[in-house]
Amino acid sequence: MDGERGIATFPRMLLAHTVSNVAIEASGPSNSVPALCAALARLGHDVRLHTVAPGPTTWPHAGVEHVVHPKSLLLRPLWGSAGLRRALRAEAASADVLHSHGLWLLPNLYPARAVRGTRCRLVTSPRGTLSAVALGFSRRTKQAMWAMAQRAALEASDCLHATSIAEQEEILASGIRRPVAVIPNGVEIPDERPAGARAAGRLRRLLFLGRIHPKKGLDELVPVWRQLESEFADWQLVIVGPGEGSHLDEIRELARASGCRRVEFRPPAHGDEKSRLFWSADLFVLPTRNENFGMAVAEALAHGLPVVTTRGAPWSGLESNGAGWWIPLDRDALGAALREAMSLAPDALAQKGAAGRAWMRQAFAWDKVAGDMQEVYRWLRGDGSRPSSVSEP
Repeated sequence: MDGERGIATFPRMLLAHTVSNVAIEASGPSNSVPALCAALARLGHDVRLHTVAPGPTTWPHAGVEHVVHPKSLLLRPLWGSAGLRRALRAEAASADVLHSHGLWLLPNLYPARAVRGTRCRLVTSPRGTLSAVALGFSRRTKQAMWAMAQRAALEASDCLHATSIAEQEEILASGIRRPVAVIPNGVEIPDERPAGARAAGRLRRLLFLGRIHPKKGLDELVPVWRQLESEFADWQLVIVGPGEGSHLDEIRELARASGCRRVEFRPPAHGDEKSRLFWSADLFVLPTRNENFGMAVAEALAHGLPVVTTRGAPWSGLESNGAGWWIPLDRDALGAALREAMSLAPDALAQKGAAGRAWMRQAFAWDKVAGDMQEVYRWLRGDGSRPSSVSEP
């Protein structure tokens, strides 16, 4: 361990987390980071989460102090905040761990400077931002930022956190040689399906729920659906989520030009409304080009919904757990998997959904995930041996 920053052991830890923003409800980190903080608080730790304004309209995470800092006038596109920078420096003076989530914005650079010369340990979760697909967006800006500051910030981390083996490989491919803890995101396990969630006599539903973003592969799904809908007159495709730029309009136009008849577009859904959509569906699809985790897959499985997704998402366990289909990223494979799934009787699909729900409860409940993360923090502070989740560079 680094002698300059010292070693101490604490059964109860002071944990400071930071992510640029949690008000964008369709963003994975907006949900997973506060949920992780809340689960750590349930384990008895003191947890604060620092973000940049705007804040969310509600804050349901008991036990977590949420501090929202104003965005600075300068460098607003990079979510700069002088208040956040000062607050993280103050946190590092007494916190056991500072955990930074995401890359490519100023709130992801401040933590490395904040911990310098302190005993506070730094953990960084890239949250999918090192994938080839993610790096392709704003490539020149990211290349410049990597050279100037982002690489150094990652190298200053005591440990990196990947939510999957695939993301661990992306970290290694970046050339960063720091310990990496592979710990998945967790998922809330809802109560059993409410009575009447799937109304009798209605069309069966194939659901996509998430951001309408080019990487999600809806431009591949819509033409495949056009081929399938004439074979499956008792099914409809429901697409739910916010558009990114003009992409929602592009997908709507693609559906119209393709001659799709049973595609319904719905606005973003959150909280209870999102849960109702999962419960009312029969099958979930995510034809993504790349995910570091894919929270929507975990949420669908937690609601007892079988899943079809691509190998762009780290969900090989769908097949080994009998909960769905994990397929190559091409239209033929997508069409074959959907055809097989939609041909199953409702009871057969429900059995796959039940298997997925049991899998989520056993391996992805938030309290288990927080317990695994807690062991990483304690190891970094010198209070225990290296956890099995951590691989050395």
